[in-house]
Amino acid sequence: MRTALVLFCFAALAAPHGESARTAPPATTGPQVYPTGGPTDTPNDPRGGPITPRAKEGEHTWEVWWAYHRELILAPRSRGTPVTGVRAPGNDAPSRTRLREERLFDLLVEALEDKNHNVRAAAAVALGKTGMEKADKQLGRHLHAPPEGWFDVREASIYGAGLLGLGYNRNLFATIAGDKDRETKERGLALVGLLMDGTKESADHLDWHLNFFHSGFRAEADTAPVRAEQDRRRLAAHLLGFSAHEGYTRLLLQVAAGARKWGGGEQGLAITALGRRRARDEKETLFRMFRDRDLDREARRSVPIALGLVLRPDDADDLRRLARFVKEARNDPVAQHFTVMALGQIGGATAASLLLTLLEDRVLVADRDKQFVWLALGLCGSASAEARDALMVAYENEPTQANWAVQSLALGLARHKPAQALTRKRLEGGAQADFQVWAPLALGLHGDASAVELVRDLFRRRSDPKVRESCAIALALLLRGGAVPELIDVLENSGTMHARAAAVTALGLLPEPTAAAVDALVAAFRRDSNDESVRTMAIIALGALGDPRAVPLSALLSSNYNYFIRCLALDEIASYL
Repeated sequence: MRTALVLFCFAALAAPHGESARTAPPATTGPQVYPTGGPTDTPNDPRGGPITPRAKEGEHTWEVWWAYHRELILAPRSRGTPVTGVRAPGNDAPSRTRLREERLFDLLVEALEDKNHNVRAAAAVALGKTGMEKADKQLGRHLHAPPEGWFDVREASIYGAGLLGLGYNRNLFATIAGDKDRETKERGLALVGLLMDGTKESADHLDWHLNFFHSGFRAEADTAPVRAEQDRRRLAAHLLGFSAHEGYTRLLLQVAAGARKWGGGEQGLAITALGRRRARDEKETLFRMFRDRDLDREARRSVPIALGLVLRPDDADDLRRLARFVKEARNDPVAQHFTVMALGQIGGATAASLLLTLLEDRVLVADRDKQFVWLALGLCGSASAEARDALMVAYENEPTQANWAVQSLALGLARHKPAQALTRKRLEGGAQADFQVWAPLALGLHGDASAVELVRDLFRRRSDPKVRESCAIALALLLRGGAVPELIDVLENSGTMHARAAAVTALGLLPEPTAAAVDALVAAFRRDSNDESVRTMAIIALGALGDPRAVPLSALLSSNYNYFIRCLALDEIASYL
């Protein structure tokens, strides 16, 4: 089961054996020798539940986009003013520091020795989130643990140590990144640790990995390590987009242009990295790239993502040019969807008007395509009455229940109060299961106090784990601290694992680390009868209460890298720097 606490993205980053085009990496890394072996496909959810959906051709839906963005959309909403109930004190840095020092640290150290490797992995990341230097010693003891499973304690310890951001670990991460005996995912996570160090020296290590190339003979003789080498270069390009240091924009422009041996994967990530660096001086270059017919298709799809990060709501002329990408990409629905969501994330009245024009001109006619426009309008809705009104008209007149889900969620994101009554009415009328998954969350985003009893009743009656998770999150959004007794009751008395997992998820979203919530999560972790997924999520939730920033367990890449670079997870990590 996915939780609302982490965005878990896995990748297989394999590294090659061979000579580098550069003679040596930056000093401090030591000898660099790379093992053979190709990339592997690793499941991306260690907690025993469904794997987070990935974007594949023919399966590109708005639900996939939401899965990779929801934590960073829900977290700010959960910290607002509660609709009802009591908001307990504790949503401040000193309170969370006391919680980490007095309650969480020793518990997480205990969990780091748990019999279940998923619990241990979650504890390692949570220890990294504490930011406490003494956690480094605990994590260091597991850096050489034997490999175990999907996301084991050794990988998690490297990542947790990286989150600590301790400068003296720079050599450690540089060595792991080039260690031929290390698993490939570990070496990729070490690159993330170098990003977290935040120094120019560490950024130079990323530069070196981006510029690492096989000899030509070796590249022709063994293709699997070549693909793996490309994965490591992709990650280095991606991470350089978050570096605050000057001087890397020119290198990323060279990669984006496909200079040397850089291919479409590196190009796409370099393009998005330019967006992350807010390289406004290069926006004309980005516009030209989209119209370059020789550009790799995946790289071309990255252009609207980058422009979505570079452009501003008041860049009216540039937003019109961006919107034209939807027409120009008629044979590439994924590029169209990325452009639509880029407009939504830029937001503002101009972006909303352009999105509505796409609907009016029937540029996008299939339901799957229009669903992206509705969701993007929801993101624009707080700044555009036109977007809110158009969404409401569509919601009122929509005959297909399958479209109600995204429309209700979009109106919840826009906080359009007139939609609340219709959503409650349709939910009470026994709508289809998909709508029951999304409608409670929409009501929670609205802050609809009159919906509390309806959501509570649905949470108790329905056995569908997705519906229960949505209802539990909605109760946390609506009641905040007032939801704690109810969620604790579910944890203690529910006979189903799915209900307890939903309650744990919701407790971790609470903006206040109340003593009651912490006690309940500790009890859920220690309860032997709980499924390992519930115990693991309890540790993740405790880490979230100790530090509410939405940090993913792994921020690496997969072959469908556009979704990983599109999601804002690493933006949150970069806030540590």
